[in-house]
Amino acid sequence: MRVKWLVLSATYCFTICSVSAATIGEPTSTVRQTSTITIVQTVFRATGTAAAATSTASASTDEHSYSDDSIFKNAVLDVSNTVRQNYNASAFVWNETLADYAQSWSQGCKFEHSDGPYGENLAATYPSASDAITAWGNESKEFNFADPGFTEGTGHFSQMVWQSTTAMGCGRTNCRGAGGNGNDGDRAIGWYVVCSYWPRGNVIGQFAANVDAAVDGSGNDWDDEGMIAKSKSGAGKAAVHKAVLSVQVLALMGLYLA
Repeated sequence: MRVKWLVLSATYCFTICSVSAATIGEPTSTVRQTSTITIVQTVFRATGTAAAATSTASASTDEHSYSDDSIFKNAVLDVSNTVRQNYNASAFVWNETLADYAQSWSQGCKFEHSDGPYGENLAATYPSASDAITAWGNESKEFNFADPGFTEGTGHFSQMVWQSTTAMGCGRTNCRGAGGNGNDGDRAIGWYVVCSYWPRGNVIGQFAANVDAAVDGSGNDWDDEGMIAKSKSGAGKAAVHKAVLSVQVLALMGLYLA
């Protein structure tokens, strides 16, 4: 059975539509700053395109990765930071204010953006928390590193690796079979993951400064299963190179001794 993976990402720009001044709260302190920005939110659910990953559902959901607070936190943070490391971005720190905000929004099972002050990625129906975050990282396959900018199919990835973003916090709720189009909009199905980011990314005009190509220069180091292909990374290549040299040296020594 084919399952539609559902993913959403918020976008921010300075040129399309206009909104009143928004007060943006720094999640780690009581200090607040005011900034007038234009916010465009893109909502999409697709299969077989760059906008969302399509896959065959696993036989069962990894409930522990969702139901256990510690396992959930470690899963989303570890995968996110693995992706960031591969694109020359510093590791996220976990922020409880962001996590509380994300958790509160997820509990409504409303499958649209909260229009809050933070960067935001959404996902639903994935069999594990790691799978949800990995799907966002997989969008790197479609990102144009030669001419970086926002697209619907890569917005989650660019927010994840946005270098100016330093903190994240996520929440999740089991919306079970909600689905459909309720009175208050689309409803999430199954486990619904919401991640909040600060400072928020996907700012038009700042992509080149905040989204780097992969550290090995390829722009994409993900294998077919969505996990970082270590053998393709700089460290992996160095290890392989050393191994080849060792074999060559041993071979030469064998010939010499013979």
